[in-house]
Amino acid sequence: MGEGALTSRTVLWVSLVWSKTVHNLGVTASG
Repeated sequence: MGEGALTSRTVLWVSLVWSKTVHNLGVTASG
């Protein structure tokens, strides 16, 4: 596995966690 694959996987993971966090914050703010 190359460095490029590791970077893309990390970016994908971070974006997934970020979107989940933003969604939770939105639900908390609206609720």
